[in-house]
Formats: sequence, C-alpha cells, structure tokens
Amino acid sequence: MTNATAALREARDHLLHVRTAYDEVATSFHWPDVGPAFNFAFDWFDAIARGNQRPALVLAEEHGSTASYTLHDMAYRSDKVAVYLAAQGVRRGDSVVVMLGNQVELRESMLALIRLGAVIMPTTTAVGTSTSSIALKQLGSRGHLQSGRWAQVRGRPWRLSPVRCRGQGSAGRLAPLCRRPRHGL
Repeated sequence: MTNATAALREARDHLLHVRTAYDEVATSFHWPDVGPAFNFAFDWFDAIARGNQRPALVLAEEHGSTASYTLHDMAYRSDKVAVYLAAQGVRRGDSVVVMLGNQVELRESMLALIRLGAVIMPTTTAVGTSTSSIALKQLGSRGHLQSGRWAQVRGRPWRLSPVRCRGQGSAGRLAPLCRRPRHGL
C-alpha cells in the first residue's frame, strides 16, 4: 500500500465513521495529501483489487443473462489494455474519445487510460462515426475507441478485437485488444 493509498483510506474511513454528523464532518474533514502523482488506478483501485475475488462489475444483458467480473479480473484486464495502448503510442496527457456502451470494455478502457495518465473523453454511443472523427480533429484527441468499429490511436486505424486473456485471474474471459487491420479500410 502506498502512502497515497493509506492517506486516502484514512480520510474515507473517517468520513464513514462520522457520516451522520454533518457538523463534525464539516469541521473535522481535511483532504488527504496524496502526493503530486496520485493515480486512481494504481494508488486506489489496484490496492483493493489485486487478489480480490469479490465482484467489481455485474452487467445485465438484454436477453436476461448476467456477466460478472471480479476486482482482480478488472485490474488484470485493464493492465493488458493499458500495456497495448501504450505500445500503440497513447501517452500521459493524450486525450482519447471513448464511445462504448454499457459493456465491460468501457470500464477496462477507462481504467487502462487512467493507468496511462491519458485524458478520457467519454462520448455517448448515439454520436455517429463522423462526429467522433470531428472530435478527433477539433478537440485534439489522439485516438478513439469504439465497439465493433474502427478505432484510431494517434491517427492510425486499429480494430477492436476480443482476444483471450492469458494469465492468473483471467478465467478465460474475453478482453478487448486493439489490433492493426490486415487489410485497408
């Protein structure tokens, strides 16, 4: 556990302890010093998630089934996506449009981008491909991630493809990974 994790956990625990006493909260709470380089994914999420098999995300599908992902799964899967996006050129401070529906890949991608220090530009799936291309140009976005469509990282096309995670905690579930297309657009 990092110092930032411990400081944030102490502040959270204090708020939980005095949550029903507004006046005490107002006078006793102080924002914790988490240092100059706090990263939610590393300093908070990973500290809770690594080795933790409790559910982090349960998605209800339209046909009535559910898909469940543990905290450990989400940490592992977002690590894989972050490593790949970094290899494709996504860097700290880069803005990336994320246009995904209510799916596990949305949470994995967001955690991955937080790990990299990228700026997430969440966009509704109601926005069309042409509008997301405008966002890439006008808003200075370095890339965009879309489900079942072409994605771009630093202006190069990539296709989002599900691939099997290998390694501890993956349980053989599918995770998104960007792959360069074999053929042109």
